[in-house]
Amino acid sequence: MAYFFCQNTILELNHATAIIRGLTYLLVDQKPELVGHLRRYYDQRGSDIFEGSNAIYELWRTLIEILEDTALPKVYLLVDVLDECDSTLSGIFLKLLLHERLKSSQKVKWIISSRNERHVKEYLESPSAAYDTSLELNSRHVAKAVNAFVAFKVSDLTRQKGYTLETRKLIKSYLMRKADGTFLWVALVCKELERVSARKALKAVERFPTGLEPLYGRMMELVRQEDDKEEFELRL
Repeated sequence: MAYFFCQNTILELNHATAIIRGLTYLLVDQKPELVGHLRRYYDQRGSDIFEGSNAIYELWRTLIEILEDTALPKVYLLVDVLDECDSTLSGIFLKLLLHERLKSSQKVKWIISSRNERHVKEYLESPSAAYDTSLELNSRHVAKAVNAFVAFKVSDLTRQKGYTLETRKLIKSYLMRKADGTFLWVALVCKELERVSARKALKAVERFPTGLEPLYGRMMELVRQEDDKEEFELRL
């Protein structure tokens, strides 16, 4: 399996060339005997295979050769949050992907996730796409998975912080009610709870609002408070 998580705020993670380069690297890292495909193109083209306007096509050709290599068993390729990428380059990537899917072998399975952005939906909902599912239309299944994640994270926090049975139950209940089907929200809140003593955990968790944007606002407020505290201590 190879995967790539797109992130708009990081230049190295927000374009399609980086996706293909990252997937190729992970496949070669897992099966070093595949590096010959990369080496051959590098010997021919030099660093152009990684950089420049044609890099996406050079790397794609290399990736396809690797995927067709008989040394590679069945493989899953995951690209998460594709909408975080530059829309022009992600469009090129999806065109390449859908064209290749028409003739790809059964051993290669692509999994692409994205928000419902128009430029992504147009490709993923085309007849060439094997199957697409909307998390918004399957919210019950998402909520079930998020609740399982909450249970796991609270159990982990209980081991770390020594929560009482009552504290564990109340925190778990609060997170399940406020998560709103968002794994990232749960992960961020639990990360903050790692910094709070068991005695203060209940009050702390209730200060975190539902939704990512309000949560980001709350976290920035905590950062500012911490900075103000450090500045005050320095003055003293």
